[in-house]
Amino acid sequence: MEGQLLIVEDSPADYENYIRLLETEAHPFTDVIHANSIKEAKAYLENHNPDCCILDYQLQEKSAKDLLSELNKNGEEPQFPIVVATGHGSEMIAAELMQMGIQEYLSKGVLTSPTLMAALNKAIENFQLKKKVQHLAHYDGLTGLLNRSLFLDRLEQALGESKRYNRHFCVIYLDLDHFKHINDTYGHDIGDRVLKAAAKRIRKSVRSTDSVARFGGDEFVILMPESDSHDAHFVCQKIMKNMPQNIETDSGPINIAPSIGFTTYTGSSSTTSRELLKQADTALYQAKAMGRNQYIKYSDDEDAPWKRKEKLFRHLPTDILDNKLTLAYQPIVDAHTGQLFSVEALTRWNLNGEWIPPLEIVDLIHEGSFSPIFHEWLFNNSLKEFKHWQIQNPQLKLAINIPADQCYNQLIIDKLLSYMAENDIPPQNIIVEITETHFMKYARAAQNRLIELNDLGINLAIDDFGTGYSSMEYLADLPFKELKIDQRFFQDWSKNPKNKKIAKAISALGRSLDLEIVAEGVSDDQIVGYTEVIKSNYNQGYWYGAPVFFVEDLNEFQKQSKIKGHLS
Repeated sequence: MEGQLLIVEDSPADYENYIRLLETEAHPFTDVIHANSIKEAKAYLENHNPDCCILDYQLQEKSAKDLLSELNKNGEEPQFPIVVATGHGSEMIAAELMQMGIQEYLSKGVLTSPTLMAALNKAIENFQLKKKVQHLAHYDGLTGLLNRSLFLDRLEQALGESKRYNRHFCVIYLDLDHFKHINDTYGHDIGDRVLKAAAKRIRKSVRSTDSVARFGGDEFVILMPESDSHDAHFVCQKIMKNMPQNIETDSGPINIAPSIGFTTYTGSSSTTSRELLKQADTALYQAKAMGRNQYIKYSDDEDAPWKRKEKLFRHLPTDILDNKLTLAYQPIVDAHTGQLFSVEALTRWNLNGEWIPPLEIVDLIHEGSFSPIFHEWLFNNSLKEFKHWQIQNPQLKLAINIPADQCYNQLIIDKLLSYMAENDIPPQNIIVEITETHFMKYARAAQNRLIELNDLGINLAIDDFGTGYSSMEYLADLPFKELKIDQRFFQDWSKNPKNKKIAKAISALGRSLDLEIVAEGVSDDQIVGYTEVIKSNYNQGYWYGAPVFFVEDLNEFQKQSKIKGHLS
């Protein structure tokens, strides 16, 4: 290390002694600066930051305590290591000076070259160690950004100054879309690389006066002092532009995208820092509710459509964990005999008296990355209930849905197998229906997982065929046993003859691949006739039974399902 040593000493003889002792030992200082007084030392320190300082305890006009008090007046300790030298030692004085920020206390009476260098080296070492500890206490160890504690201190300071001087500032809250999916798929090492890259791109997008913090996980918060909505819009746009660049990994490139919310403090004396963070976080949820990968300014409009979706986002994971969702089951029957073949587990959610539509639940699970906890709940409850029916009818099968974009997830597959084993459900009694609401992500991994299930004896079905993204490719690559034709293709054939042609073509394709055909949405005798035309193997719809909640007696379940189906 090379640097400057400041000696604050009003005795020429003592100063010359320091120089003589330094000359007899190898030391890291290229420049030695001499200050005769506290005043000279303060003048030097206004523009310089030495690498170490020897400070005489008792100067003519003031003591070392006076200089240390000046250096500490802004609430910060000196930003360089200090050794205080005195002609008469005192442990009490030494302890007091240590509390004021010095690193070493040295008696001039025992001063030698080795003791001087030992004191200087120890002071520098202790100072560096203290800075490391302070950094760990205030900064995120992974990204180098501010941590929550230091950010909240700065936010409180900005709020106080803004209220006092009528200044505006902005708070930006953001996270990475589907980050949990990246961690689950690639592991935490890759997840950490993504977080560090995101932090770097956020820093690149903000002003030098802005404070950027990592609040934990993939959540980042930005404080923009002396700024307004226009400034926040500009920074959000830069983040949206800089963030999506691919991150290269051994498994291929990963694209990251943020959802961002921000709020502006405009001088309300009653607003707290906690409320500002809540507003920015609420705007973040609004951005997610509006489709993710965008930024939105906070609005307290109670009639805004995102308000409802934000409420659903906040309640769904808690209600899943608290087992507040319920399952309904719909019969699937043999098209020729009318006998019960299988039941499909369907999720129902009542939130404060409102039944949330099933398709909306599916979208919320996808957008909120709730699939792992949801499917654990689904497997646990459906298999536990199905166990009662399986005892009554050992041939009965249970159909469970897994979205195409979650088939890669080994955690979800392992949970299914675990709950099957726990409830003694044979593989041949399970049908895994692959739904195509979203793209099949990581097709190779998904293909491997599904082949494993097939090899275990679990039946695979492709649901809502013809409405998804890549049905034909799935048929070619995966060992499906069932093909379910979506109900839209059974809408009035006399008014839309193309639907008839599509339904017949899908059925013919499936049968040519030795797949069993399931017709969905069979709600009246006319559609029953349509299913005879396409020669379906199994039928599902209100004509045969509506979804109803679990009833332990299987015959009673079928009776209630049939009654509800005909009343609907």
